[in-house]
Amino acid sequence: MEVYINNLRYKTGGFDLEIEGLNLKDGNIYGILGPNGSGKSTFLKILSGKIKDIDGSIKFNIEEENPYTKISVLSQKPYIFNCSVEDNIKMSVKWAKADLDNFNNIVEILELKDLLKRNATNLSGGEMQRVAVARVLSQDKGLILLDEPTASIDPINTRIIEKAILNSKKNDRCIVVVTHNIYQALRICDKIIFINKGRIVEEIDKESTKESNIINEYLLYTSS
Repeated sequence: MEVYINNLRYKTGGFDLEIEGLNLKDGNIYGILGPNGSGKSTFLKILSGKIKDIDGSIKFNIEEENPYTKISVLSQKPYIFNCSVEDNIKMSVKWAKADLDNFNNIVEILELKDLLKRNATNLSGGEMQRVAVARVLSQDKGLILLDEPTASIDPINTRIIEKAILNSKKNDRCIVVVTHNIYQALRICDKIIFINKGRIVEEIDKESTKESNIINEYLLYTSS
C-alpha cells in the first residue's frame, strides 16, 4: 500500500509540520529519525488518520472507501488485554478479518509459542512488547506504522522484533518505523528519513548511508 503526500501542513499550538512531497513505496521499510519534538510521532498519527485536521493531501494507491482500515499501528504505549497471549493476538487477527495462518507465522517469528497460555499482563516488558508487535503484524495490513517498537527493551527482545519486522516486508506492503536508534535504522530500513522542526531535512537510500553527513553525525554522537 503506497502513500503519496503533497503539500502536507499541520499546525497545533507552536508546532508546525510541513512536508512538501513524499512518496512511501511498497516493498520498503522506512525509518523516521529526528530529535525529540521534531514531529516524528505526529507524522505517524497523520498517516494513520488519527489526526485529520490537515492541509494538503495524502493519497493511497488502493480503491477503498476508507483506506485507513488497511493500516495497522503500534503506538508508543500499546495496550495489552488482561488475558492470555494467545487471545491477545487472535483478537487482533479476528478484528482485522485476517487469515488465521498469520497467527501461526507471527507466533513463530516472535518466539511466543511457549508464552501463549500465560496472561500477557504478567510478562516482562520485552515480552509484552513482542505481544504488542504480534498484534499489529498479524493483521496483515498494507501499511504498518510502528512508533518506537523497541524503545527501552533489552537487546534479545529487540533482535526478535527486528527480525519480525524484516520478515513482514512484502512487495505490496509499506512499513514505517519511528526510532531514535540509528543502528536499528541501518539494520532494518531500506530508506531513512530525517525530520527536524517539522521538516524533512534528508531522505537517504540504504545504499547511500555512508555518504550522509547526518548519519555520520548520528553515529559519532551515539558512539561518544
